[in-house]
Amino acid sequence: MVEKKIDLGFTPAQFLVEDAIKAKEEWGRTDLYSTGDAVLDEYLGNSFTGGYGRKSAYEIITIFGDTGMNKSTFATSIILEPAKNGTTVAYFALEDDPKDVVARIMVQVPDEEEREKILENILFMPENDGYTLDMMATAIEDIFNVADIVVIDPLQFIFEASVAEKGETEFNRQRLFMRKMNNIMKHTNKTLIIVSHTGKGNGGKDSKQGLDKIIGSSAIAQVSTKVIEINRNKDGIQGIRLWKTRFTPYRYSGIVVQLEDMKIRAVAKTPEQVREARKNWTGGLIG
Repeated sequence: MVEKKIDLGFTPAQFLVEDAIKAKEEWGRTDLYSTGDAVLDEYLGNSFTGGYGRKSAYEIITIFGDTGMNKSTFATSIILEPAKNGTTVAYFALEDDPKDVVARIMVQVPDEEEREKILENILFMPENDGYTLDMMATAIEDIFNVADIVVIDPLQFIFEASVAEKGETEFNRQRLFMRKMNNIMKHTNKTLIIVSHTGKGNGGKDSKQGLDKIIGSSAIAQVSTKVIEINRNKDGIQGIRLWKTRFTPYRYSGIVVQLEDMKIRAVAKTPEQVREARKNWTGGLIG
């Protein structure tokens, strides 16, 4: 066995000044890619032009929610605008059949010419069993040589399909995989979108809330730069809640959404509705 050595190659802080200046200039917004909805862009990205992704740095987005909350629909709908504008998207459709994802896009984008632009920039990755998580992480790193956005839907299927190495626990496998993904994202400066299932709660007072609902290691939430929950209240009103946002201001509340042609869109449309929604998510700091 070849003994691994720790890399002791230091990076002088002065070498990072130029990159730090870029990061500082971009802090406070994540506006590289638009969700296709101006209100969602402002809510998620603190910007009127884009809701996620950073021009000179990485973004890891986790979308979670209970069964039937349209997680995959949301993940698909937010890649349409980037793909239409020429961004290459690599899609791991691990639960749905890829042709069903394409069928969903056909409903989301009825215009044939626009849809053709989108579909030519979406690549579906093959399903593979019998790999280790380390092999999978390396494959994703290679995929970022040709794609700027990678979608994994759902993340849990990668853990289930991989080969467990001797002595690994499920918790450690997920933790080490997410740590490696974090390192990969820092070096590629690309965008990773993860769809995650939630644990089965009993609905009682001890049911998990917020980030604790994500199945698996807490490293999934820790590594993510954005964590978005899609939920529905007892009155059937559906909403999106930004539980974590590393590079934009904290949001104090969620925002009500609805399905329009299979695309997740904010309900707030009029200037008055947008002002009220904005007042809620900023904690009343602005009118």
